[in-house]
Amino acid sequence: MTLFKAASDKRQALVQQRAVVRRARDDAQASLVLEPFDKEKYLAAQSRLVQAEHAQRLNQRDMIVEIANAMSPDERRSYSRWRGSSRGATAEPNDAPIEKR
Repeated sequence: MTLFKAASDKRQALVQQRAVVRRARDDAQASLVLEPFDKEKYLAAQSRLVQAEHAQRLNQRDMIVEIANAMSPDERRSYSRWRGSSRGATAEPNDAPIEKR
């Protein structure tokens, strides 16, 4: 079984979940600029966004676990090195990868 096949269902769920997150983010943004500002409506929209993002992270976790389960030890080490080095623009300047002890 290829790594892609091992996670194909999870990948599809992630595509769908990203759309849910985008809609929740749009709804939260729309409720932020409504006049008069409705604190409860904005809070509810933010809560839906947090829930959608959490569900997305859980789907990502499940996919990574399935892929890791299909990897050899060398592949997992390579993935770990790649993941630690590809933090990109989202990383804080002082947010260094965790060092091995």
